[in-house]
Amino acid sequence: MHAPPRLGVSWAFVFFLLGTLLFLGTLSASSSAWAQEADSTPEQAVVASAAQVPPQPSDAVPFKSKPWEDLGDTSQDWIKTKSGEWLKGELKQMREETANFDSDEFDLQTIDWVDIEQLHTNNSFEFVREDNVLIKGSADMADGKLVVHTRSGDVTLDPKRVVTVRSSSRREIQNWYYKLSLGASLRRGNTQSADFNAFSRLRREDAFHRITLDYNGAFGLVSGETNINKNRADLDWTIFLSPVFYVIPFWGTLLQDEFQNIALRSLATAGGGVHIVNVPNFELDFYALAGYVATQYISVEATDDDKVKDGMLVVPALSIDWDITDDIEFDGMWQSSLLVTSIEKSFHHATARLEVEITDVFDFDVSAIYDRQETPVSDENGDTPLRDDLSLTLGVGLEFE
Repeated sequence: MHAPPRLGVSWAFVFFLLGTLLFLGTLSASSSAWAQEADSTPEQAVVASAAQVPPQPSDAVPFKSKPWEDLGDTSQDWIKTKSGEWLKGELKQMREETANFDSDEFDLQTIDWVDIEQLHTNNSFEFVREDNVLIKGSADMADGKLVVHTRSGDVTLDPKRVVTVRSSSRREIQNWYYKLSLGASLRRGNTQSADFNAFSRLRREDAFHRITLDYNGAFGLVSGETNINKNRADLDWTIFLSPVFYVIPFWGTLLQDEFQNIALRSLATAGGGVHIVNVPNFELDFYALAGYVATQYISVEATDDDKVKDGMLVVPALSIDWDITDDIEFDGMWQSSLLVTSIEKSFHHATARLEVEITDVFDFDVSAIYDRQETPVSDENGDTPLRDDLSLTLGVGLEFE
């Protein structure tokens, strides 16, 4: 197999560069672009300042008991579940109808938003309604009524219409997440080989957007000869519309795989998705994309004078995110890229990753990547790659959030 040719600047790199610039350009404006400044009436309420607002319990909130006053502890957030248990600690966030609460006694807990009967926050939070109106302040909730204490007065909300809750004192760095996972194997003796793999994820998420840049790479040698050479990058931008629906204005992919005879495959797509299942510790999503794909092959047979194949495609996909325990997480994804004009040239991509937390920073990772080409393209020597390509890797991950 020939080494991939050196590629000049192509439209693939252009659109991926534009996507990356979009990723960076939305950072400073992503939150403010959706917040509408107005007087703090219940219908219009948006309080622009992110400064902490002292708690101001409202007489309109009919608490049956106030343990923060009984115990003289007003420095914490408090929640009461429908089972009657009070938890003291720090409300981290609520997204997709699931709240994360760091309890002083029970560590990080995941609780259905609808299972929270009463809430009292000491700190200021951003409460985002279904219509993307954002209200900032401390809050009290009881008997189906959520009162946010803003600088301009109290604002009453229906908890069922609140889609996101996040601390309003978050620094920009707290919107970021980064992970790097590395693995390697070396063999010497009758067989001399070396395999290396890498996975990285850079993500920024705020109340309205999530933008993720992923990289997967693998390289291997056997007796000095390359036997693995594969690189893939994905950039996606998601906008949350409600607890159930979201849109994906852009999803771009670049793939290079020497042993699939692919010098460069480029996808530019857009679409939307829905949360099929969204319960504490488990999410199942379906999303669909549509767009354009172009594949430049390393070489083709003499009877085929076109090294670049392109066309329109649709991409139905499923994704799973499962917190098996507090220390073990699983996420998986399947995408079928169906070429509209040449269905026989479709291809598929799937990933599965199991992460076992060792410390707050280090993870042990087990990952599998599966690719299938329905019609592999033969190279200039007539060699045809196999349809299926499966890899299983072990690695150590470094995580920052």
